[in-house]
Order: sequence, then structure tokens, then C-alpha cells
Amino acid sequence: MGNLDEREEQVLETVITEYIHNSEPVGSRNVSKIGPLHLSPATIRNIMGDLEEKGYLEQLHASSGRVPTDLGYRYYIDHMAVYTPDPVSVRDIEESLEFPSPNVRTLMKEFSKRLGAVTKAVGFVAAPRTDTAEVRHIEFTRINKHTVLAILITKSGIVQNMLLPLEDGLLLSELAAFLNGRLESMNLETLDAALRQEVDADAAVIREITSRLVDIEKEIAGDNIFLDGTANILNFPEFQDAQKLKGLLAALEEKKSFAEIVERFVHTKGVQVFVGSEVGISYLSETGVVTSSFEKDGKVIGMLGVIGPKRMEYQKMVAVVNYSAQLITQLLQQLYGE
Repeated sequence: MGNLDEREEQVLETVITEYIHNSEPVGSRNVSKIGPLHLSPATIRNIMGDLEEKGYLEQLHASSGRVPTDLGYRYYIDHMAVYTPDPVSVRDIEESLEFPSPNVRTLMKEFSKRLGAVTKAVGFVAAPRTDTAEVRHIEFTRINKHTVLAILITKSGIVQNMLLPLEDGLLLSELAAFLNGRLESMNLETLDAALRQEVDADAAVIREITSRLVDIEKEIAGDNIFLDGTANILNFPEFQDAQKLKGLLAALEEKKSFAEIVERFVHTKGVQVFVGSEVGISYLSETGVVTSSFEKDGKVIGMLGVIGPKRMEYQKMVAVVNYSAQLITQLLQQLYGE
């Protein structure tokens, strides 16, 4: 992606800014009136034509104005947008946070709610699956002679309960002690892989149990994902197409499929912005996604972000998401820091 000259940048920025606010294709006459160049519509039209040839703008219909492409948004995000904290949004996030019981799940749920409300888009907060997170402690309690309740507590404070079909006869306390000793240096998924290298009978039994834990965790991955503001999607004109809307809403409601995004991006530090095709998931091809990791004790333990239309106000979204990640990191450190 090459750099644009000053006139091309100014025209591209004007088109994107106008399209973000009005959701209508932008014509050369409009850019001539509101843009900083004060050039004739004919000259602006030539510049817009050059931008279209380079892939930054597109014309949906022969007689319509132009709209930004994914490449156009990417150039704007990387080269022109200015990311400064929005005092109103910061205040709204801080003042409205309520924690009736200060635990990690309450924290995540509350932040997703505030992100959706402040951005008028879909806010989400997610923690990694327990099998890939660092488990601090595991306990087993027998429910009946066929079923055991496994309680996993991660180092970030997440508690995950799982029912395992295990027949009576196992020494659960010894099993828990063995797993807790191993989990001090590896996560559950790594432990499962390590046990596959051991061939004795005891290891085979434990391997079967850890494999079941990993499989169950993958099935219930959505339990660690909190979404709020899904109804906000209905307010954007680009999602008035019933078929597009149906697919997007179904995917968001089906948290297991949404977990794909979390697993792809959760371990990357800092704010990330993805536009349309960059997300790499078909049902989000018409959206923009802004994410940021949050941490505890210097380690990434989760991700939060916003999903909206491609023409979202990236400057505001990035500032809100970045600030929220810093705030949740601070709160987690206060509650669960070593």
C-alpha cells in the first residue's frame, strides 16, 4: 500500500468523514464544498477517479458518488485518524460501572454493557478458554457414582465448573494433587499433550480425564464471552438487508462461533483494528472490529472490543477501547494482583 500525495489524502479523508456521518455515497461536488482543497468539482472528480483506480474508493453505481473500500479505511486508520481520549466517553465508562459482587465475570459483563452503551455498537469482553489459560487450582467433587464435578480456577480469577462422566473408584484427592502439581508449570492443553507421551496405566487414566476437560471446555467456550448492544446493529442502515442482518445476528448470538475471533486475537497485546475482509470471517465482512487485550501481572488474560459497521468512528472507538482495556487491567490488578 503506497503513500498518497497531500491532495489525495485530503480528498480520501473528506470522503470517509462524510460517509461515516451520513452513510451516503459522497460526490465530487460535495467534497468540493466541504473539503479543505477549494478545488472545482471537476478537479475533485479526477482525484477521486485516481483514488478509485488505486483501490481506496469505489463507486457502487454508475451515477452515484464514491464510498471507501477496506483499503481506504485502512489507509485512513493508519495515516490520518487521530486517537485522543474522548472525555465524555471516559466519564460515561467510569461513572456507570457497578460491581455488586467484585469478581472477574461481573467485571467482564459490566464492561461489555458499558462498551455497547457508550459506542452505540456491540461491546464484548472475553477471557481465553480455561484449557489455554493458566489454571491455578483444580478440585473434584463426586456428584454420584457416575458423575464428578470439576472446578477449575484460573490465575486471573475465572472459575469454570464442568461435569465429567467418571465412574466411582478414582481417588479424586490424589488426582487433583497430581494435576495441581503439573499445572504450576503448564496449562491444561499443554498438560494433555504432555501426558500423551507417557505410556503407563496411571498416565492413561489421567490423560483420559484431561482430554475430557479440554473437550468440554471447547464446547462451552462461549461461557467466557460477554456481548452487549447487539440490538444497536439494527440502527445502522447498512444492516437493513434482512439476509445480512440475519447472518450477523445469528453469529453474534452463537457465542461458540464468535469464540473463533477471541482465540485468534486474544494473545496479541495492544489495540488492533480490523476492517471488513481483514477480520477473516465471512459473517463480519461488512463490519469493523476494534479490540484490545487486557492484562494481570503483565500477562494477557483477555480481550475486549467493539463491533460496528465499517464506517464506524474509528478515532472514538479506538480511544474508548484502549481506555477500557487500561481500566479493566487496573481493576483486575487491584482485585487479584499478586
